[in-house]
Amino acid sequence: MTHFNKYLLLILICSKVFGSEPFRKHYDILKYDLFLNIDMQSGSLFGKNTICFLTDSAINKIVLHSNGLIIKAITSSDKKLHYEQKNQEEKLIINSFFAPGDTHSLTINYEYDKNHFRSNGRQGFYFYTKNETVLENIAYTMSEPSDARCWYPCWDEPNDKVVTEMRIRVDKNYLAASNGNLESETFDTDSTRIFHWKTYYPITTYLVSFAISKYANFTDNYVAVTDSTKNIKLDYYVWRDDSAGVVFNAVRAFKLVPKMMAAFSNIYCEYPFEKYGMVSVFPFDFGGEEHQSMTTIHRYWLMGDEMGIAHELAHQWWGDMITCRTWKDIWLNESFATYSEYLWLESKTKDKKELKKKLISYERYTPDWNKAIYDPEGQGIKLFSGIVYQKGALVLHTLRSIVGDTCFFKILKEYINKFEYGYADTEDFIRIVNSVTRKDLRWFFNQYIYAKGWPKLLYSTDYDNTTKNLKVSLEQKGNNDDFIYKLPLKIKINSKETLVKDIVFDGENRTQHFDFSIPEEPVSVEINPEKQIFVQIEKKKKI
Repeated sequence: MTHFNKYLLLILICSKVFGSEPFRKHYDILKYDLFLNIDMQSGSLFGKNTICFLTDSAINKIVLHSNGLIIKAITSSDKKLHYEQKNQEEKLIINSFFAPGDTHSLTINYEYDKNHFRSNGRQGFYFYTKNETVLENIAYTMSEPSDARCWYPCWDEPNDKVVTEMRIRVDKNYLAASNGNLESETFDTDSTRIFHWKTYYPITTYLVSFAISKYANFTDNYVAVTDSTKNIKLDYYVWRDDSAGVVFNAVRAFKLVPKMMAAFSNIYCEYPFEKYGMVSVFPFDFGGEEHQSMTTIHRYWLMGDEMGIAHELAHQWWGDMITCRTWKDIWLNESFATYSEYLWLESKTKDKKELKKKLISYERYTPDWNKAIYDPEGQGIKLFSGIVYQKGALVLHTLRSIVGDTCFFKILKEYINKFEYGYADTEDFIRIVNSVTRKDLRWFFNQYIYAKGWPKLLYSTDYDNTTKNLKVSLEQKGNNDDFIYKLPLKIKINSKETLVKDIVFDGENRTQHFDFSIPEEPVSVEINPEKQIFVQIEKKKKI
């Protein structure tokens, strides 16, 4: 079976989707075949998107997303189709009869409207001309979460996966980087050439991307940990001066990528795509974006940002191979990628002090942490806030501490086996956890993912020389007065002697006391000494 047929079948199995729209889609989009003509002097983008889709019943219209696109014509089998643009709703409605159970295609010719007002800076497509800080004219896309519709007509929901082909025509002096494999590079005129990129694995709409500039291209190689005969190309695009410069140095910044890929492949599963690449852009309002098989990174990362590079690479598993079903479940992308930074450090150094520092660096306790991790936007905060990055990573470490390493990593592998190249939501992950542990851990997700706030403990100690008894008192504080967290904690007494006691703060009483028989007054008492559990701890001040 060819790559296309194999993954076409996979898409048919896993992509019967329900979008955030109030109606069910009765068609599966299987493929986007894009031809883009981009003028690197003016920044104009003319596109043609041929969409292949499968109907499950007779339908009279196709609804796509479109925002700020000038539709020139829509055709199917050389027949012009009637359509309606609803710009305020960001919809493109194509009216035509499509028979049930058949594969259909239609082609949309369009132009990117540079003058169209897009709220909150939602450009989708970005173009900058050369100046003091921009070394060469540059064009690129940035779509997450819902800006793919700004540069190509599509079904713009995270739970729809397709395969893609993208042909990009540019001035011959420019290179165009994109997802998947570079199938060909041809000169179609004396002054222009076409880069033909193709994906062989399902990709969600917002991860489709390209970047164009007068780049230098260099490569590296990753040898698969599961098969030493399999080599995966590492494909990098940066401005020529940044390849190995004094300040911006891509060769130096990217040198650990093969080791990172090996580490994640050992922990999760083998690297899941055709190739891996990175393309540097500037200006860029983000650090990095995990575009499938071709991550877009901020130029400043070429000065060195090991954890940022590890984070975006980890997204190839968490976010790209398995994508959140809805944006309410964004923590399944971002918390997993953030915790992967810790796992990379653990694999690289095994230094417990460094690992503890990493966990401490996650402890932001910013105002948005008063919200639940699940559904940030539904609570009135930004989708990409700290709760889905650092707060969620601390929750994953807590889950690992509760179930143990063997079980935790088995959970991740089972999660991959069940949902690879598809999408999942929070309830899907909970079912995997319960299945692997053979326990009902819904309480854990109720208090850490669905509930607001985070656990806060005040502690105090009292030692009785006569009875040789140490009393440790713990009192839960927090913004959620009706919720008491269940916390399996460790108390470490006298750090040099490493006497550790396991306790369970059972979530029934806000204040609890624990007694320990100690021959003399302890030198130190540490609650949650190695940051195993996500909880903020302060010592109670004596009055």
